[in-house]
Amino acid sequence: MPDLSDYKCDTCDFCAESHWGGHLIVVNDSGDRSGCAHPSEHNTIFRQAGRPYYKDAGRLWTALGEGTDHPPDCNKDGTCTCLHARVRERIGWASDCVCQDCLAQCQLDLGDNEEITRDQWEWRQLYAKGRPGWDERKCPACGSANVRSVTEMLGKPCPKCGTGTFVKVGSGNVC
Repeated sequence: MPDLSDYKCDTCDFCAESHWGGHLIVVNDSGDRSGCAHPSEHNTIFRQAGRPYYKDAGRLWTALGEGTDHPPDCNKDGTCTCLHARVRERIGWASDCVCQDCLAQCQLDLGDNEEITRDQWEWRQLYAKGRPGWDERKCPACGSANVRSVTEMLGKPCPKCGTGTFVKVGSGNVC
């Protein structure tokens, strides 16, 4: 199970409301987003993709995680309507973000527009790879474009005090 972490300033009391830097999301036919709770993300995703039960969910989930575009038995001539293709176009990553101007916190799907390092790569890169993201980098509270994900803030000056450094600290809890 994944370790829960705190994203916070090493000097002042500023702490982002985050434990993993964000979470997996899926959009349904109506365009509504749903968070995908761990550890059963695949159940929410398949249900939103129109398949409440998928007998080969493990194989499909593994293929998605490996970044392959289609299962080996899929028709790849551009007319693909397989479940894998439907799932790939519907999943994203809601990054926990902080406005650097007003300190408001929000969740945005930044896709490939999120600057992450290799050690932050896992979920965000797997499910945001090759797409621009569904959201504009804009604070919903003040309208500023000066918004960063908590993972982009790591190692940078705290937006509240300007003196401390934003760090990720393991909480010792798992989920």
